[in-house]
Amino acid sequence: YIASAKAIQDGTDLTSNAIGAGPFLLDEWLRDDRMVLVKNPDWKGSDGPFLDKITIRVIGDETQRADTFITGAADAFYTVTPASIASAEDAVKGAHYVGIDITTPQTYVFNTSQPPFDDLRIRKAFVLGVDWQLMVETVFGEGAEANTHFTVEGTTWHTEDARLPEYDPEEAQRLIDDYVAEKGGPVRITVLSFQQAIDQARGKFIQAALSQLDNIEITTEVNDSPTNIQKVLAGEYQTASWGFPTLDPEPGLYNAAFSQSRNNYARYNNPDVDALLLEARKTDDVEVRKELYADVYRKLAEDLPFMPYLKNQNGYVVSPDLNGAKLYEDGILRLDLLWKKS
Repeated sequence: YIASAKAIQDGTDLTSNAIGAGPFLLDEWLRDDRMVLVKNPDWKGSDGPFLDKITIRVIGDETQRADTFITGAADAFYTVTPASIASAEDAVKGAHYVGIDITTPQTYVFNTSQPPFDDLRIRKAFVLGVDWQLMVETVFGEGAEANTHFTVEGTTWHTEDARLPEYDPEEAQRLIDDYVAEKGGPVRITVLSFQQAIDQARGKFIQAALSQLDNIEITTEVNDSPTNIQKVLAGEYQTASWGFPTLDPEPGLYNAAFSQSRNNYARYNNPDVDALLLEARKTDDVEVRKELYADVYRKLAEDLPFMPYLKNQNGYVVSPDLNGAKLYEDGILRLDLLWKKS
């Protein structure tokens, strides 16, 4: 979003007092429950909006969210879970999924500015010590696939060299023991999880997997979304469920990995990566950009400031009565283009 200059000058808390200038205006907001938007009569940015009102409901449980759609109480719902997509399309004739392939939408981000994740050995041990394929099947259901690369196969920006470490608990244990021998132990890690059931399930799986190793203690901390977001933004965390959804690497990859970026929540600092990202900004030659970004992704796969664990699209299951569903390149739904027959 683009924040109002006057709101910034006045010190307005935009997280609690939203000022809308887009296709819809905020009519009602109940935190962690629902947001009601109404048509902005002064909107000039597109032919829409075509709907008079949109209600966005917060439903943290994946099964409940799908059931709400299946029973006709919702016109669309967000999901990255193959099982939810299949069940909704089977239950609602004409329902379809609108999705887009993106890189690093589902990750665990590591705070590389403080122990223990300031040490590559522990970041690698975290990745090596979890069977990510089993995790995504357990949490997201049959058909879910774990990432094997830092980029998504089949997309423009995929590079085969940016391969993620494969499951290897023995190597994870060796790295932990090496770290403890040098710096003492045990290694204590707190995994931040959001209140959503699916996120808590991820955290519990990781806790169970890594707890099988020696010299490491894993706890999970569950908070509401505003609390966890603030912790990550302030750097007051060790590792957290997060996302850096990008299709084209500019500006998303720059935001996530450039050392001076305010969106570099991993506090990652690699001068070589900075130089590559800056060089890529100087050209619109796709082939040159691909080579530069391939080098960036290779270095990210080596340094692991964050771990992209799920191969998926960002998208929505949409009912046959809702038309015009299109996504921005990061998978956010364009509300201004939605329409229904009167």
